[in-house]
Amino acid sequence: ARLSDKIEEAKVNITDFDENASYILRITLKGRTPLHSQLNKPGEIEQLLDLFNEGQLNQTDFTWIDHIELKTQPEIDIEQVKKATDFPGEILKMFSMYEKGTEKLQELINNLDGELISPQAKRELVGLSESEQKEILEKAKWILLDQLIREES
Repeated sequence: ARLSDKIEEAKVNITDFDENASYILRITLKGRTPLHSQLNKPGEIEQLLDLFNEGQLNQTDFTWIDHIELKTQPEIDIEQVKKATDFPGEILKMFSMYEKGTEKLQELINNLDGELISPQAKRELVGLSESEQKEILEKAKWILLDQLIREES
């Protein structure tokens, strides 16, 4: 989705949003995105603000973006990380093994140590369908990878 669509989406999701009211917004852009280097170029955010705010004050109900804070990060190139022999690379190889083999993933869940996870959480995991387990694995992969790469940079 385009950045302007994302900002529009965030606007209409404001609690008690009223289309017949005016808003002054402060926006924080965060997460990994291919736009990271572009957004961090000098003058880019000011240009973005001008683009969004153009003509807004001429309307009865306007949306004025007062400030955009940047907390973006560069996108992770999974293939590059996989090729590396460092810790993130090894972690990715391990995740690949679990993604390919359902039995391996089931084995991992069954062997989760009591120190790592509560018995209740383990029961929940065992009861999940294969696609739900893979979805959790995928989310865990990105959270872990993001954390490891952030610590390295």
